Formats: sequence, structure tokens, C-alpha cells
Amino acid sequence: VFLFLVVIGLENDFSRFNIIGLLSLSYIAASIFQPLAQAALTDHISTEGFLKAFSFVRVAGNFSWALAPFITGKLASINIKYIFLSSGLFSLFASIIIYFFYKNNQVFIKNESIERLYEIFHDRKFLFFCLVSFLLSITVSQMFSTLGVFLSDFKKLDKEIIGYIFSINGLTVFLFQMPVSIFTQKFIIPRIAMSIGAFLYFLGYVFVGYADSFSQYALILFFISLGEIFILPFSQSIVASFAKKNRMGRYMGFYSMVAVAGWSFGPYIGGRIIELNSNEYRISFQQISFFALFSSFAYLFLKPKKKTVKEV
Repeated sequence: VFLFLVVIGLENDFSRFNIIGLLSLSYIAASIFQPLAQAALTDHISTEGFLKAFSFVRVAGNFSWALAPFITGKLASINIKYIFLSSGLFSLFASIIIYFFYKNNQVFIKNESIERLYEIFHDRKFLFFCLVSFLLSITVSQMFSTLGVFLSDFKKLDKEIIGYIFSINGLTVFLFQMPVSIFTQKFIIPRIAMSIGAFLYFLGYVFVGYADSFSQYALILFFISLGEIFILPFSQSIVASFAKKNRMGRYMGFYSMVAVAGWSFGPYIGGRIIELNSNEYRISFQQISFFALFSSFAYLFLKPKKKTVKEV
């Protein structure tokens, strides 16, 4: 990720094909790191404390999500290359911290026999969960693709204002992740929480085409961010409930691969929908939001094999 960002920041004449190639490599790296980190967290935290621990990690991460759009909006007004260069340096700094902090730590070392991936394909309920999550990711991925293009090119909003709008996402998660997680863990089972989260995504995106002011866009980002608060912690809890003994990394890795696929295909699907509707954004975002609506109903039929966080 560091190399990708620095190369983009230093290059004066960079072709889109080179960008696609480097971006693909960064996604591959993310798909390797993310499931390892999630599996490590799952394996070393008790079932009762998993949701709280994951929520705490998300609060810390989204503090930077709240700051990043605000900072990058300022940097973009000076020179857009500074965004990539500064992001690359932060990535390098993070990698150094991870290396030295976990250098002698056993958290990423697992003593398990290597078995073939095809075992997962016999778990139909888990595959159903992954399929539904893939469809939801198509809607979710629009935030930093078609939604950004809509605000910039169609609504002609200033880049700094767009940065403020997207900062609401990180700020909302930072403020509400822990309280919402604690409440839902006590009163709502994970599949219901996932259904609520997907429905909040639907509400957010279905009204994008109707919004026409900063406050309205802020409200839309608030609903989308609430959906994220419900979805992400409980999705990890459900994956953990499906995973067999000594298979946590494999299940986390497969789910992460499906989620990355949704994020990869989502912008293309969203762009094609907008193109087929002749750039009519109102009807386009309504159609895009229906992936989340379908997921909201589908999660209600999900029944994990093992007890999840709420049911313990």
C-alpha cells in the first residue's frame, strides 16, 4: 500500500492501466492482512468480549476515517499528489509499528493442519451468508465511487465540502459504535442486527437522488454510517459462529475475499446502472439501494450453526 501510494504521488503521467494494476495489488495485500487480523482478534478474545473488542478497534479506526476526508480535502485544494504521498507515509509508519509490536508475539502463529479450501463449499448456510453479504457490498461500495462522482461532477460540490460530508461517516462510527454495539448485544440477535444495518444502507442510498443541501447529504451519510455500525461487528460475529475448530482464518479469509469482490464489482455495477439510466441519478441510486433491501430481508432467514455473541 505504501509503494502504491508513493508511486501514484510521485508520477506525473500515470496511465489508468498502471493505476489499476497497482490498486489490484493493494487490494490483494488488504485481503491478506484483513482476515489475519480478524482471525487473530477472534481467536484471542472470549466469545462474550468479541463484539466489544471489535467495536473498540472500529472506534479507533474510524477516528482516522473522520479526520482523513477533512485533511485530504485541504490537501486536494493545494495539490492532489500530497494526498497519496502523506497516505503512503502513514501506511509505512503503520507497517513498522505492526512489525516491531508483533515481532515476538504469538498472535499470528497458528498450529493447525492445512486443509483444502473446498471444505467451505459444503457449508451451505455460510455460503448463503457470503452471497447475501456480496450483494450488500455492491450497495456499500458506492460511497467512495459513484456517490463521490455524483457529489463532485453532477452536484458540483467543492472537494473540501465533499471531504466534510464523508467525515460524517468516520465521526458517526467513532461516536456511536460502542454504545450501539453494547445495546444491540444485549437486546438484538446478530441476524436481526444485520438486517437492520442493511435496511439503513437502503434508506441512505434510496434518498441520495432527492438530496440537495449539505444537511441532507449529512443525514444520508449518518444513516449509511449507522448501517455500517450494525453490519461490520456482527458480520464478524456470524462468521466466527460458522467457523469450525481451527478453521477461523479460513472462514475469515473466504468472507473477506467475498467482501473485497463486492467492493471491486460494486463501482462497476453502479456505474453501469447510472449509464443505462442515461445519468439519471435518482432512479439509479434507487436501483442500487435495492441490493441492500434484498440483503435486509435475506439476513432474516439466516440461522448460524453455533451460538453467536448474543445467544451465549
